[in-house]
Amino acid sequence: MYDVEDIRRRLSDPLQVVAVLGLTRGMRRERGGARVLCPVHKEREPSCSVSTGRDGTIRVHCWSCSWTGDVLHLTAAVHGLDCRTDFRKVVAIAADLAGVSPDQSPKGTARSRTVRDPLVDLAHRVDVAAADWLAGRTVRLDATIEAASAEQIADALELLEAADELTEEADERRAA
Repeated sequence: MYDVEDIRRRLSDPLQVVAVLGLTRGMRRERGGARVLCPVHKEREPSCSVSTGRDGTIRVHCWSCSWTGDVLHLTAAVHGLDCRTDFRKVVAIAADLAGVSPDQSPKGTARSRTVRDPLVDLAHRVDVAAADWLAGRTVRLDATIEAASAEQIADALELLEAADELTEEADERRAA
């Protein structure tokens, strides 16, 4: 069994991850990371930002198709996998990239699990479903989205919009 958070922490250098995943063609260095050709859609100019988030792990956002994710989502996209349905395979590939073997994972240690706010969780799920729809992939609504009220969905969309605005402002400050 792999320690997923350990893998995320080990794969935290955007330029190294971009190189290891073979995304250097057309890459442009940016402050805090790189802009690469999006692995989710075809494009001529790099529009996918790979950078380090506040928590020190990789964050990915395509400004063209709005696809977002972390280092595992990026790994999945490069290998033509779906992070939700092929999660174990994606983690195994990422572990290999990070130089981690299953026996290196802490055994018998209690790992704390961060509990995500339900609205943040719903917003993430809606964002993933919307990105799938925009990319022309089949959208599978999970039980959390289906059980949500229209008001909860609206609140989640407001949260996503606010997060996008904050990300754009941060990127503008970095570019200045």
